[in-house]
Amino acid sequence: MKAPLSLSLFLPAVLLTANLAAQDSATYKMDLIRAGWVGPAGRAYMVLVFGITPLVPDFELVLSMKFTYDVGQGEVVLDEHSRKIRMAVYDAKSVHEKDPKVYRFVRDKVDLNAHPDMFLLRVDLRGIAPEGLAQARVRYGLWEGPGSTVRRERWFECALDNLTYPPGQYDQ
Repeated sequence: MKAPLSLSLFLPAVLLTANLAAQDSATYKMDLIRAGWVGPAGRAYMVLVFGITPLVPDFELVLSMKFTYDVGQGEVVLDEHSRKIRMAVYDAKSVHEKDPKVYRFVRDKVDLNAHPDMFLLRVDLRGIAPEGLAQARVRYGLWEGPGSTVRRERWFECALDNLTYPPGQYDQ
């Protein structure tokens, strides 16, 4: 038995819409606030700070330990066993006390007072020799859903700020 023409056209449209909607999180919004590389030559590392804004009142921030980056030499996937990645989470209300360097890194890029429920995710990528790089691509997403079983990864294109200081000024 053949399906009516209207049903034949309707089903592909519904499936396409459902597939596209599955790419966005319904529980949080994530934006890359700033990216750069810091540190003296030979020991520099890339630092990225993401802003994560909950969209639901019962939001639970569950980090995924899978992180993909591309600095022009192909995609590299890091996981929980990698020694090249370090992550830290701060809330917008106390980042200035908990990590003044991260606060200084993002304060001109986002109004943290306007987003008091925002979390900041700092990601450090070590051992990739970012010196001289100007662009990068990274892919990341948090765990979400019942039992934290869903992860929606998203690509972020970013310009890398050169934040390297002369050795005497590095930790000031």
